[in-house]
Amino acid sequence: MFTTSSTKWHKPRPLHINIPNTVEGCMEMRLFFGCSKDDREIVDCLMTYFNKTYEIGLDDMYNCYVGQNKFPVGENFNEYIKRAITDCDRAIIMVSRESIKRKYCLCELGAAWGLNKNIILIFVAPCKFEDLSESPFVGIQSWFVNLRDQGSISEFVECIKADKDFSAIMRKKTNGVQKLVVEAEFKEALFSIGKIHADLPPLPDYRRCLPFHADGNANTLRILTSDNEKIKIEINFFTSNPNYVGFYFDLRDTDWTGLITNNYSLSFRVEALSTIKAVKVEFKNKFPGQDLTKIGERIVTLTGNPREEIINLNSISDNVDDWLHMKELTLVFENSYITEVGTFTLSDISFVRPSQSR
Repeated sequence: MFTTSSTKWHKPRPLHINIPNTVEGCMEMRLFFGCSKDDREIVDCLMTYFNKTYEIGLDDMYNCYVGQNKFPVGENFNEYIKRAITDCDRAIIMVSRESIKRKYCLCELGAAWGLNKNIILIFVAPCKFEDLSESPFVGIQSWFVNLRDQGSISEFVECIKADKDFSAIMRKKTNGVQKLVVEAEFKEALFSIGKIHADLPPLPDYRRCLPFHADGNANTLRILTSDNEKIKIEINFFTSNPNYVGFYFDLRDTDWTGLITNNYSLSFRVEALSTIKAVKVEFKNKFPGQDLTKIGERIVTLTGNPREEIINLNSISDNVDDWLHMKELTLVFENSYITEVGTFTLSDISFVRPSQSR
């Protein structure tokens, strides 16, 4: 596993003023990582990457939560942090959704800035550079990474490689193929963190449902109720005889990748008159600059009795990227599903894990 936690730990050695020295033309470096507790997995990956790629010793990297130089029991926290920042060559400060809420994380940044340290800010999406635009820290070298986007992760790694200080300590004896392997592992580890800790997207909103009709006749499908709790429709093929009618939830380009990674299902309750035999549930995405695309579908047979229906999203598509830009959740009633006038009600939409499914 790509983590420093597998390394055998030693007692943290006393911090000291680091005097750069040259080993075969390479300069050693001491790093301080400022972050919140929720960022520790990212920092752990960074430490491992710097250790394996640039041969920076694990005992030359300090962080409050992970690594060999974790905060020792019995020390005065404020003094220890101050000494760690004072003794470092570079201060790498994580600017994440959690760290930006915590005053102490901003104090670490302020201390590094006040000590005139060489600082790198790493903005972790959804945080962005503009979040510190009105602070005195504008102009500090900053990198950005979206852990849910492999392209962004690749750009982030290129920023590290292009940094003049890290380039200067690259040891020529390190095998080039090995570096590529480590880089690939690092990227995959960051992407995995992004997937595992993905937030659940908002549930489809019954109030953002729009009807559609194959022949454009609005009388074939009417929305009777559309509120916070449910949507109820009436279908009438007596006024016209289209091939299909239906309605869709406007998902507004939401990210469902976390649902796929964590094996969630879509659960909902259906109730229909016996005159409606089935409904087809379609999942559609729309990437920027591309057409609306159907990921997959599931036909739900209706029995005339209220019941819960559960659709495992991985069974629709287990390609995580398919779910990045979700645009529509569509329910289609084909002509063959309808025998006469009928009503259909959808309610209790939720995302459930396998253990929650009944």
